[in-house]
Amino acid sequence: MPRTLGASASTVSLADTLAHVLALTTVFMALRAAVILLARCIRLLLGRGTADSHG
Repeated sequence: MPRTLGASASTVSLADTLAHVLALTTVFMALRAAVILLARCIRLLLGRGTADSHG
């Protein structure tokens, strides 16, 4: 397929590397969001961290 599009081997290699980096970044950000969401849910269930409970 790359030869059909006229892409050189270095371009294909660069695109492949970039795709892997973006995939790893996406996985990292999804895991980070899940951890933050889980922490907020735990705080909510334990009744901590709400502004109304301190006032």
